[in-house]
Amino acid sequence: MSIKSILFLIPILVSCGSNNNQKEDKKIPYHSYDEIKEKQTLWEDSLSINTKDYYVYFYSPICHFCDEIRNEVIDISLHSKSLVYYCHGNNIQSDPDLIPESMIGVGNILDFKIKGVPSLIEVKNNIVNQHYCGKTNVINFMRTLV
Repeated sequence: MSIKSILFLIPILVSCGSNNNQKEDKKIPYHSYDEIKEKQTLWEDSLSINTKDYYVYFYSPICHFCDEIRNEVIDISLHSKSLVYYCHGNNIQSDPDLIPESMIGVGNILDFKIKGVPSLIEVKNNIVNQHYCGKTNVINFMRTLV
């Protein structure tokens, strides 16, 4: 083999090696919404929980996307120092055309809506501080809570 061939192969060989610096994927156990019964809240109460800072996760037990992230969402909330409450039900006010950022600053439940489920809001002093909508946005933010 020529020197050029060896120099060409070195990056390929190195890139195929294992990377010991990567975190091992944590096995997430099966979780049920029954495990977080005490963290359930009603839509009407989602902006008025008597806590300064908290999150509310809006879901539906029959939502395919909610089900795909259920285990990880519950696992994170069970192990996080952040308070995460859960809300589901027929009285959730949603609008598929809603721009989630338009709800930031809302403090009155009568003025509040979500785009759909799954959604997650951050509430500070009973005012919406952040609003994440959709499976990817919700789980990516939830992962920062660990």
